[in-house]
Amino acid sequence: AVARPPGVPAAAAAAAAISSMSPPSIGRLERRLVSLGETLSLEVAPGDVGPYAHTGKKKKGLLDLLAEEPSPGCSLPSHAVVYVNMVKAFYTHFDEVAAAVAALSAAGLMPVPHLPAARFSSPSQVGEQMRAMVRAGAADFLVVGGNDLRERVEANECCYKGGASALLEQERGRWHDLGTTGATVAGHPEGLPALGFCPSATAAVLAGKVRPLLEAGIDVTIVTQFCFDANKLLKWLARTRRDMAALEAELPRSGAAAGAGGASGRCGRTRFRIGLPGPAPRKKLEKIAYICEVDPLFIKPAFSLLDTESDGLVGLGQLEEFSDTLGLPRGAVRALHARHASGDGALGRAQFNALLAEAAARPALAPRSAAPPPDAAG
Repeated sequence: AVARPPGVPAAAAAAAAISSMSPPSIGRLERRLVSLGETLSLEVAPGDVGPYAHTGKKKKGLLDLLAEEPSPGCSLPSHAVVYVNMVKAFYTHFDEVAAAVAALSAAGLMPVPHLPAARFSSPSQVGEQMRAMVRAGAADFLVVGGNDLRERVEANECCYKGGASALLEQERGRWHDLGTTGATVAGHPEGLPALGFCPSATAAVLAGKVRPLLEAGIDVTIVTQFCFDANKLLKWLARTRRDMAALEAELPRSGAAAGAGGASGRCGRTRFRIGLPGPAPRKKLEKIAYICEVDPLFIKPAFSLLDTESDGLVGLGQLEEFSDTLGLPRGAVRALHARHASGDGALGRAQFNALLAEAAARPALAPRSAAPPPDAAG
């Protein structure tokens, strides 16, 4: 549940904290954090949308929070994208999703409902729900497979045996029919569990989803599964940006070749939205990570992993020991330590965070492939 949507002030506060630690390169990171606050999106469950104020319930939904007197802690950019997930595994739950979409649209937001392939036993159901969502104000659809896809296919209750890829391939014409020029698909920085988390196989599945949409002139947003490992996320993003740029370059520049470009006469383009876990108790994050099969290692702050003596300090030896886990190039660890450590060689939490921020911001210190710590191997 969304307790309070993270907004610009949170990003600005983080930027100010980083700026105060300052090497000069951190200014760029500060600007990016402010930009993040201005372009952020949210994901909510249908039951967390509201408004509930008129019902007498104590529960507050997202729209209740936004309707309160504006404050620095509760704001969203104009026309912010709000993803509406489908948390219940039965078809009639789409009615609740559509109601949430209508409420968000009426509030001036841009709702994007999830469209799980596992929920559909016939193509006509897809058309029915897409039309209902567009009437309610849906700006786009996030097409996913669904956690129970395999079970539904084996029970012959799902007509899309290839999951989201099959739905997108077979139903892409509906986007044009409905006047919707964009589609959203899921990216998986840690790899797809069904493919053994294999990066190359996961990349091939993503390309297979994106290509037919681009060919049809549909712009594609790739929104990632949340990931606690920043270095793994950055590595995936750099690689996937290259892959998508190469894919776009392969497609014809106009719709003349091979009938590509759909009715618009142009091929689509890709963009990214990066999923981050919202403010929630650690136990809840661990539970969600288990359900989504996401590595929970960095739910615990990285500083705590290195602060083995629990004295609030980290030394050069600990940095070198965990350099692979943190994605720090070993040849740069000593120089980073020398720039950020105090006179006695110790790093407090703020100094440690500034060191990681500098490493992430400098191209020369591009993160390496993160490796698991010794106790997580095998």
